[in-house]
Amino acid sequence: MREQLLLLIRISKPEYNKCLYDEYKLYMNPQMSFNKVGLTDGQYDKYEGAITDIPCKILYSTDEKKTWHLLGDTSLIHKNNNAYIYCMYGLKYDEKHYDAKNNKYYYVIPWKYIEPLWQGEDTELMVIKNTRIFVEKFEKAAEKLKLSYAHGKVHYDLDEKLSDIEYYDLAMKDGFESVFHKVKEGYEIQNEVRFAVINPDKPEHMELMLEKDLKLKFTLIPLRYKLTIMSIKDSSKISNVKRMIIRNVLTKYYDEDKHTYSKFLKTDKKTKSDLVLIMQYLDENISQETRTRNDFVLWFKLMRYSDKSIDDAIKKGHQWYEYQEDIEEKDYLPLYYLYVLYYLRALDGYSGAIYEAEKFRSRCRKVCEERRRDFSKLNYDRVRDWLGNDKGLKRLLDDHEADYTRLMADDRYMTVQGKFKEIDPSSRRIFGYMEITDPVFLKGTKVFFKPNECGVSARQIEHLFEFKVGFSLERLVAFDKSVVDISGNVTKNVSEYKNKQLIVKKPIAIGDIVHINFFTYQKEKGRLKGIISENGKYAFLYKSEVSYEKYITDSDMEIYVGVDSEVPIEVKTIAYNDKFDYYTVSLKQLVLGESSMVEHSDLYNALKNIKIE
Repeated sequence: MREQLLLLIRISKPEYNKCLYDEYKLYMNPQMSFNKVGLTDGQYDKYEGAITDIPCKILYSTDEKKTWHLLGDTSLIHKNNNAYIYCMYGLKYDEKHYDAKNNKYYYVIPWKYIEPLWQGEDTELMVIKNTRIFVEKFEKAAEKLKLSYAHGKVHYDLDEKLSDIEYYDLAMKDGFESVFHKVKEGYEIQNEVRFAVINPDKPEHMELMLEKDLKLKFTLIPLRYKLTIMSIKDSSKISNVKRMIIRNVLTKYYDEDKHTYSKFLKTDKKTKSDLVLIMQYLDENISQETRTRNDFVLWFKLMRYSDKSIDDAIKKGHQWYEYQEDIEEKDYLPLYYLYVLYYLRALDGYSGAIYEAEKFRSRCRKVCEERRRDFSKLNYDRVRDWLGNDKGLKRLLDDHEADYTRLMADDRYMTVQGKFKEIDPSSRRIFGYMEITDPVFLKGTKVFFKPNECGVSARQIEHLFEFKVGFSLERLVAFDKSVVDISGNVTKNVSEYKNKQLIVKKPIAIGDIVHINFFTYQKEKGRLKGIISENGKYAFLYKSEVSYEKYITDSDMEIYVGVDSEVPIEVKTIAYNDKFDYYTVSLKQLVLGESSMVEHSDLYNALKNIKIE
């Protein structure tokens, strides 16, 4: 050994450590395997085995070195010396760690070293107490196989060595030289000691058998995140330890099927204490400058199971919002939670909460619109949380826990009342909005829904409905199957529908696809007269714009009269009359089957046999 060591330490899974302490076997990997991707952060090193980064040219010959050809230019060159290595943490004696009074030696292994080597909950720390005996057994085992060997401390000076031509020459001649030099940044903390042999047979790995000796003693310490946090002074290290504790505890409560932490709904003492600990650690991490986005994400995922108040959550939401602004990141999640939380506060009767809710909802939608270009597959209109009947944060029910087949009858979900107020003018399909009437503290709040999927027609505008409501990133959304008309007055009269001018007026351009309800057929003019759902204006569909006239009869046209279909017919605008303020529409350029024509009619059957222009 190049330096006298007090202890040798290795962090790994029990099955790997067992090879040594139980079978006296060193499992050794090729040195060059450590610069391959796919390893843990503590194992991977792209400079492993590097001997120079001086710019040079690589030449090759095809005529026994008479002439040379340029293969390419390079700078970083590695030497594959067929070395197989076993790596450990070397703990050198230092007087400042010795307690003479109690005759004990104290040493804190940095968490920054442990974390990159972490391989799961059963990761353990193995300590070799008698390093002298271990070294002797290693040397004898290598000599028995007639293998060249070396062992010693790694020097973190490769940054300088790579530009040194003398080191290049030495590394080319000495098979072990590159084994004991690594770059400083990110690796110096490893305090690495290596045991190496050169095996010209080049196996995938090799197992070096040591002679058994009872003087060679091992201590095994299971690592289960139970480190004494206060012994680590660096706040970033403290935060990382807490994150590891959190991850360890959360594995017990994560529901793999539902992708939630709903197991925290248990009321036993152990569950409650675990949740309190996690929320405490998250609170502490968020208060540090080293806080991360994931600290906030976890806090908000778990808040609904905790005893945190809405005010606590709003405060955290603003912290998150400020944090993402500080790092200049446009994150929709803090905006989403803030708008949802202010709606929950409104339910408790707080004046001004609706205003705050809409302010942050608008900001959230803006960020989503900007990010939609980058994340086109992300469904921003998907419900993420549902409004429940409980109190405080427990009103928020995770969508992943929702059983859609039972949602309507599940009394955990709040039943809201609202009036069907308008057709959404921004879409070619019929999208609509309810306006909440009850609960009274949310009165006037708009809720998005899809009338077609709910079996609701534009004739039911101003009707009172019941429905379950959820929150998407962009707006409040009604659960389609929960929408029920409770007004008891479904409008059948077309003129009544026309008089209900509650439809949002929208300019319609020529060529737009619109939806229309026909209420009369004018035989003398050979045209259907109807009302455009998107803006409430009159429109005419002539025989000539349905198909070739020879297929169209008066009875074919009259089948659309009376608004027998709940779904307006889809047509294309082809002209607008400025003087009399009406549109001319056409079915010709619509693909049959995509329009809302009444199936099984004579007209429909005739059109199936012709070519649509």
